[in-house]
Amino acid sequence: MQMRSLRPGFKNRFFVTAAVTALLVSGFDPAFASNRELTSDELNLPAILLPNGTKVPDSLNDPDLWIECIDRMRGSRLPEEFREVARFFKEEGERLGVFWPGVLVQSMHETNYYKYGGDARKESWNVGGVGITKDVATTTHQNFGSLRRGVRAMLEHVAIYADPDRMHTVIIEQNKRDRDIGERFLADRTQQFFGDIRDKNESFRKMAKKMKDPNRPVRFNDLGEFRTEEDLNKLRGRGDGKIDPDSFDRYKRTRASIGGATLVYAGDPFYGAKWYLKWKQASSCVQSKYPRKVVLPDFRGEPLKKSKEWLEEHRLTVKLNPGVPAPTENKSGTIQEQAPERGTQVKPGDTVTLTVHSKYVSLVSTVVVPDLKGISYPDAKKKLEAMGLSIVWRDGGRPNPPALANTFQMQDPPAGTQVSKGETVYVWFYGAHTPTREERVAAADCSQYLKSRAYWDNNAGKPLCGCFDGLQWNLNATQCVTADVYAKEFCDREKPGSIAEGTTYDGKPNCVCSQGRVPTADNRSCADKPIGPPLEKCNDLLAKIRQFMDRYRRDPRNNSVLKGAAQTSANQAQRLGCDQNQINQALSDHQDNIQKPFTINGVIHPSTVEMGGDRQDLFVTWGGNPSFPVKMIYFRKGPCPGPFNCTNMTKQFNTATNPLHFPGALWCSNIQKEGNYYFDYAVVLEDALGNRTQEAPAGFTCKSTRNPLCEQYARRAVSMNQENLNRNCRYTGARWTSDYQGHYNWCIKAPRSTVDSETRAREGELKNCQVKQKDCSHCKVYEDWLNLKKNAEACWYHGNRLPSICQLDPECIRWNKECNRVKKQLGDCQAKCQDR
Repeated sequence: MQMRSLRPGFKNRFFVTAAVTALLVSGFDPAFASNRELTSDELNLPAILLPNGTKVPDSLNDPDLWIECIDRMRGSRLPEEFREVARFFKEEGERLGVFWPGVLVQSMHETNYYKYGGDARKESWNVGGVGITKDVATTTHQNFGSLRRGVRAMLEHVAIYADPDRMHTVIIEQNKRDRDIGERFLADRTQQFFGDIRDKNESFRKMAKKMKDPNRPVRFNDLGEFRTEEDLNKLRGRGDGKIDPDSFDRYKRTRASIGGATLVYAGDPFYGAKWYLKWKQASSCVQSKYPRKVVLPDFRGEPLKKSKEWLEEHRLTVKLNPGVPAPTENKSGTIQEQAPERGTQVKPGDTVTLTVHSKYVSLVSTVVVPDLKGISYPDAKKKLEAMGLSIVWRDGGRPNPPALANTFQMQDPPAGTQVSKGETVYVWFYGAHTPTREERVAAADCSQYLKSRAYWDNNAGKPLCGCFDGLQWNLNATQCVTADVYAKEFCDREKPGSIAEGTTYDGKPNCVCSQGRVPTADNRSCADKPIGPPLEKCNDLLAKIRQFMDRYRRDPRNNSVLKGAAQTSANQAQRLGCDQNQINQALSDHQDNIQKPFTINGVIHPSTVEMGGDRQDLFVTWGGNPSFPVKMIYFRKGPCPGPFNCTNMTKQFNTATNPLHFPGALWCSNIQKEGNYYFDYAVVLEDALGNRTQEAPAGFTCKSTRNPLCEQYARRAVSMNQENLNRNCRYTGARWTSDYQGHYNWCIKAPRSTVDSETRAREGELKNCQVKQKDCSHCKVYEDWLNLKKNAEACWYHGNRLPSICQLDPECIRWNKECNRVKKQLGDCQAKCQDR
C-alpha cells in the first residue's frame, strides 16, 4: 500500500510505521476545570489532551492572532473561506478537551498553510489529510461538506491516539447525531481498526513503564518516530537486498489499521521534529502579538473620534453615554467624563465608558418648557407658539376612565426642561371615549320589554333585547313569556275556545277543542257540543257508513275511495254528536278501526356504531291502519360531520309486519382517524295512500377506537411473515407482508370468522414449510471455519469484490481465494439439504 504526500512534488514511497502509541490518560472533565494555565515546560512539548485543571494560556487562545500569524507565515492573506479555521479549532477543541493550538499547527503543516497542492482538495474541507491515500484520495469519505466538520474530524482523529477508549465512545456518540457521510467516516474507520489502536496503546504503556513514567501523556511529537536508513532497510529486508514479504506486509497492515496515513507524510520518519519546529515558530509569533496591559490616558476634553481610535487600537470595548450640553461651542462632542479613570491598567477586552458633551446651547435663545397639564390642545398650542416653540399632537389612546376623554396625558420634553427656541414639544392627548360592546350592552334599556335582557347582535351591529332562560316573545313581541303562556295566546287568537296540546309538524302549538266542545263547521273555533243530536240524521249517516263498507267487502279494489267515503260520513256523525260506539261498530268491519291515524310508535337502533365495523339494523314499530305497501325513508336532518359522505336511504315493505326491519341501515366507513362523529338522522313512514307518519329521531354516533382483536391479528400476521423470511419459505402476496397497518385495516372490515380462518391458513403454510426443511446442521462446519478466520483477521475480506487495500498483498489474496472456496462449499451444502 502506498501513501501520497500532500505537498506538491513529494516523492511517494513506502512509509515507515509511526510509533503512534496512546496512553489511556484520564479524560478531560469540564467540571474540574480551573484557571491554571499550562506552564512553559508543558507548552514546550504539549500533550494532545489538556490535563485536568488546566487550560490553554490566554497568550495562545486568541483565534484572531493565529490568523494574523498564518497570513505572515504563508506569505499572503488566508482566503476568506478559511478565515474562520482558528475559531473552529478553538470551539471544537474546547468541546473535546484537546490542546487545539497543537492540532492547528499540525493542520498548517499538512496543508502547507492551506495552500494545498497534493491529493487532498480544499473544496473537500479536509484540513488534515484525513483518509488520504493513493486510491481513495477523492472519494466522498474525505469530503466533509464544511470547514467546521473538517476541523472536527481532524481533532477527533488526533484525540483518538491520546485516549482510545474515551475518544472512541465520544466520536461514535457524536456522529450518531450527524449522519452525513463526512461525519460518519472517522467513526466507521475508528470502529474498524479500534482493536489495533488499543493494542498499540498497550504497547506504549509497557514502554512508559520501562521509562519509569507510567502516567506520561501522549504528546504531539509522539505522532512521528525517528527511523534511520538502517532501520528502514531492516524492515524492507534482511540486509542482503531481498525483500522479506512477511515482515514488510505485517508492517503495512499495522500501519493501515491505526490510520497513520492521515497523520504523517508518506515515508517521513522525521515528522515529530518537523512539527516541533513549526510549533515553536507559530506559538512564538502568536505570543509576540498578544497585547499586554496598558495604562489609560486622560480623555477628558479630547475629541470623541480621537479617543475611540486609541481605545480600539488597544483592543478595548467602547461604551458611550450622553452628557450635559457643552459649556462652549468648541467643546461640543468632546469627552466629559471617563470610567475607569486615567492611570488605570486595563487589558484587551475590558470596557471603557466615555461620557460625551452634547451640542452647545446658547442661554440667550433658550426657554423653559411650561407645564401643559390640565389645558386643551388649542390652549397648549397657543401657549407654546407664544414662547417660540412648536407643538405636535400625539394620540394618547383610549381614555380609562371615560372622564379623561380629550384631556392631557403627557408631554416631551417634560415641564421645566430648558430647550432652544424653535424646538418641538410633543404632547399626548387622550382620544374620545368609544364604549366597548360590553359597555354598550350594559347601557342598553330593555325595561319596556318585560323580563327581557340586552345582548350584542353581530348582524345588527348593536345591542338588542332578547328572551333568555327558556322564555320566548309573546305574539305581539312586547314581553318574554313561557311556552305555555305563548301557546294559550296563540290558540285564543287562531282558534278561540280551544286549548293547546303539543305542537304541529312546523313547531306551532296544536290547538284542539276541549272535552265537551266540538269544532265549528269552518274549524276556526270551538263550540259547545249540541245536546241530543237529531236521531234521524244519525241513523242516515250510520246507514251510509254501512253501505260503503258493504261495497268495500264486495269490491276491495276501490278500497281507497270507499274507505274515504266511510270516514267522511263518520266525521259528520261525530260532529252531530251521534253515538260513538255505533259509529265504531259501523266502521269496524274489514277495516281495523280506520279512524286510527298512521303513526310511528318507536325506533330501535344502536346509538353507537364502530367505524369500519358491521352494518347495524333499524327497527320501526308503527300504529294505525296504513295501506301497504309502506315505504320507510331514512334521511339526514343536520349537516354531515367531518370527512364522511352522508346518504339518504329508502326501503319498501309490501306486507304488513310490525316492527318494520331495515337491515344494514346504519354503517360508518373507516376513515382511519380516531374520534366520535354524530349523524343527525330521522325516519318517516309513508303508506300507499300518501299518508305520512310523524318524523322520529334515529341519530347515531360513529366511534373510532382501536380494535384489540385486530391489533392482535396484525401483530401475529407481521410475526408470522418474519418467521416466513427467517425460514426462507418464500411465501409472498398480500397475506405475507410486514405491513402492520394494512393487516389491521383489513381485519376491521372483515367478519370475525374470516379473520380467524386467515390466521389458521398462515399457520398451516408455515407448518408445511417446516416439514419441507431438512436438517442442515452438518453444514455448520463451513460456517464455523469462516467465522474463525474472520475473527482471527486471517482473512479480512471474503466478498465478491477484492478491496484495493488487499490488491498488493499476496497473503491477503491467498486468503481471499480460500474464503470464497469455503463460502461456495457452504452454499452447496445448504442447497442439497433443502427441498427448495
